[in-house]
Amino acid sequence: MKKLKLYIISLLVFISAIQLYAQNSKDYYDRGIKKYERKDLKGALIDFTKAINLDKNFHEAYYNRGITNYSLNNLNAALLDFNSAISLNKDDYDSYIYKGLIEYENKDYEMSVSDYSDAIKIDPSRRDGYFNRGIAYSDFLKYNKAIEDFEQCLKIDRNDSESMIQIGNTLRKMNNNNEALNYFEKAILINDKDYEPYLAIGNIYKSRKEINKALSYYNKVIELNSDSYEVFNNRGNCYIELGQYEKAISDFGKAINLNKDYAYAYNNRAYAYLKINEPDKAKQDLDISFGLNRINAYLYRNYGFYYLSLNDKVLALENFKKAVLLDFKLEKELKKQIEDLEIKQ
Repeated sequence: MKKLKLYIISLLVFISAIQLYAQNSKDYYDRGIKKYERKDLKGALIDFTKAINLDKNFHEAYYNRGITNYSLNNLNAALLDFNSAISLNKDDYDSYIYKGLIEYENKDYEMSVSDYSDAIKIDPSRRDGYFNRGIAYSDFLKYNKAIEDFEQCLKIDRNDSESMIQIGNTLRKMNNNNEALNYFEKAILINDKDYEPYLAIGNIYKSRKEINKALSYYNKVIELNSDSYEVFNNRGNCYIELGQYEKAISDFGKAINLNKDYAYAYNNRAYAYLKINEPDKAKQDLDISFGLNRINAYLYRNYGFYYLSLNDKVLALENFKKAVLLDFKLEKELKKQIEDLEIKQ
C-alpha cells in the first residue's frame, strides 16, 4: 500500500511537470487576464511576467502588465512596461495615454503633454487625449492651450459636461469668473446631478461676498453629495461671514470628519472658536492645522488672534507679521493690530 501511494505521488508530479512544460506565453497571459478580472493583481503581475519571459515580443503582455503595475501604484515599473509596449507597437494609443497619466502624477506636466500629443497624432478622433492634455496644460499654466483642448472635446461631443466644467475651472484660474459662470451653468443644464459645477458657482459667489447665493449652491452640493468635505468647509466660511459661528463650527466639524487631514477646516474652526471666546479649543485646532500644513498665512493670523486673546502681545505681533509675509493681502486686515502692538512694545 505504501508503494502504491508513492507511485501515485510520483505520477502526479510527472503529470504536473508535463502541464508546466506545455504552458506557453499565451497560457500565462490568459491566466493573468482572468486574475486581473478577479482583482488578484499580484497574481496577474506574476503571470504577465511569465508570459513576457517566454516571449520578449509579447506586446499585449507588456501593456497589461503596465496596467496591473499602474493599478498597484508601481508607477515606475508601469512606465517601463508602457515604453516596452510602444517599442513593439508605435501606434499603441492607450500606452501613450497611460504614460501621460503617470507623468502627470509625477508632476512632469511637460512630458505628460508630450505623451498625450503622441496619442492624439495616432487617433485625433478620440476625446481622452484632448481632455487629459487639457488638464496637464492647465496645471502647466498654459491656460489658453488647455481651453483649446477642452473645446476640441466639445466638438467631439457637444454634451460633454466634464469639459465644460474644466473650461470653467480654467477660466477661474484666469480670473474670468463671469465667463466661467456661463460654462458651469451650461454644464448643469446637461447634467444637473453632478455636484461639481454647483460647488464652483458657490465658490464664485462666496468670493464676491454674495453669501446667500453661495449658500444656496452649497446646499445643493450637499443634497447631491454629502461626502464633499470641501463644501462643508466653504459653507462654514459663509456662516462666519454671517456671524453664525455655531453653525460654522458644526460645518467645519463635518468637514474634519470626512477628511481628518484637512488642515484648513481645523484652522477655520479655530477662528470660529475664538469668535465665541473659546481659546483653548481654538489652540487645539490651530496646533493640529500647524502639524498638517504650516504654510498658511491665515493660520498665523489666527495664532495672532489667539495670543491677543491671552494678552500676549509679543507672540501676537510675531504671528501677525508672519501672516503678512506669507500673504500680503492680509496687510490691510492686520495693519491696525500690528501698528497698535508695535506702539505698545
